[in-house]
Amino acid sequence: MQQENQSAIETLKASEKRYRRLFESAQDGILIVDAHTGKVDDANPFILALMGYSHEEICGRDLWELGAFKDITSSKAAFRHLQDTHYIRYENLPLRTRKGALVAVEFVSNVYLVDDKKVIQCNIRGISDRKRLEASLAQSREKMRSILDNINIGVALISPEMTVLELNRKMCELFPDVTVGKRPVCYRFFNDPGGMEACPDCPAVKTLQDGRGHEGVREHLREGKTHTYRMVSSPVRNTAGRVTAVIEMVEDITERTALESRLRQVWKLESTGRLAGGVAHEYNNMLSVILGYAELAMDKVAPDGPVSEDLQEIISAADRSTQITRQLLAFSRNQVIAPRLIDVNTVVKKILKTLTHLIGKNVDLVWRPGKELNPVLMDATQLDQVLINLCVNASDAISGMGRITIETGPAALDQTFCSDHGGCLPGEYIRLTVSDDGCGMDVETRDRLFDPFFTTKDVGLGTGLGLSTVYGIVKQSRGAILVYSRPGEGTTFEIYLPCQKGQIPSRIHPAFDQLCDPSGRTQRVTYDH
Repeated sequence: MQQENQSAIETLKASEKRYRRLFESAQDGILIVDAHTGKVDDANPFILALMGYSHEEICGRDLWELGAFKDITSSKAAFRHLQDTHYIRYENLPLRTRKGALVAVEFVSNVYLVDDKKVIQCNIRGISDRKRLEASLAQSREKMRSILDNINIGVALISPEMTVLELNRKMCELFPDVTVGKRPVCYRFFNDPGGMEACPDCPAVKTLQDGRGHEGVREHLREGKTHTYRMVSSPVRNTAGRVTAVIEMVEDITERTALESRLRQVWKLESTGRLAGGVAHEYNNMLSVILGYAELAMDKVAPDGPVSEDLQEIISAADRSTQITRQLLAFSRNQVIAPRLIDVNTVVKKILKTLTHLIGKNVDLVWRPGKELNPVLMDATQLDQVLINLCVNASDAISGMGRITIETGPAALDQTFCSDHGGCLPGEYIRLTVSDDGCGMDVETRDRLFDPFFTTKDVGLGTGLGLSTVYGIVKQSRGAILVYSRPGEGTTFEIYLPCQKGQIPSRIHPAFDQLCDPSGRTQRVTYDH
């Protein structure tokens, strides 16, 4: 029996030794407190080093009297609560060290029995490093959020189930109805009306399938207006390399696409113009040869013979063909012109009689001249070409009775307007408007309006050079031309010609003065002052 007792004592001593070794080597602070009195019975080296006290300064004192805990006004109340519940925990407790520094700790206390005596073990873990790390992470997240919210591209985080997890500020502006908290499905909320399945060729779906980045352009209907979006998707992977989400970047390129389309149209017209100019010069040279030989042959035949009649038809056909070359050269801006200061109102007034003969009896012509307009620098015959082409086209668009209105007035163009309509500079302009109440045009026709050889007329009724000639003349004059039209609502052409300073000559075009009635008045022209 004595040997058994001795063995038990040795086992107990070994157990106490192991406990003491663990107690003193623990990397968390440990306080042993009497559960009845609240006095500290023991403290391990870690808590002594953390608080800056010696073992003798802590042991035997009430817990709430220690410098580290005396500022905690609820210490006694917490002690009483601990006596009742045997457990208490503080996630973030500020302890003040002997030197006055505050240390953030995680504080856990529980009650248990030791030799029929209730004791409280307080485990104290310093969390200052963790708090600094958390603060650093929070700062990093805030910085990243600030970057995402201040870029001018929409960013969305999409789950494998196509649920929208996060949106940056720009994405919220593009799609204000999408609320992340409601866990919306992207193809239902990013479309109007919402879809029931993922969009065809969706970059995000492709990324979820193959783990690679993808790009696409899609048109979406939002609030009755079609928007064009460029979308780029990238995978988000976990540590195992598996795709767990998709980052989708969305850019509204509606305006840029429209500008690029207009720019391509200008390039196409410029290229076609250069080609047309070269062809017109060669064609004109051949016509000169044809006319020259035909006129020489006319001198060698009897004036009243059948050969003379045939030759006259050749000369007439060649003369008509020269009109086509002039149109081509005007479109290509290579026409030989004689620009001078002219008064637009005077030129319009002189051609009114000719226009009434061209547009037919079923169409009324209304003339609304602006007052005190500055002169423009251009060839008056080119302005005649513009008015004739526009009025003839307007007349063809009118079925039955109708009206064509010609107006002039001052206009000021700013940098924004000129940037959108290349070739003109900001400043003072004359606005020449030709409008009709005809059938109007759809978008497809309007987009191709100035293309050379494009016509909606039947075969043999139009060359498709009239409006391309107008475009060439306006651009050659450093002006701009705009078209407004809808099916059933007529068409309006607005031409802007830059104003000039100088004295207007008394006669605009001598030959034209002789052809037109100086008053310009006909029974079918209405003057609206």
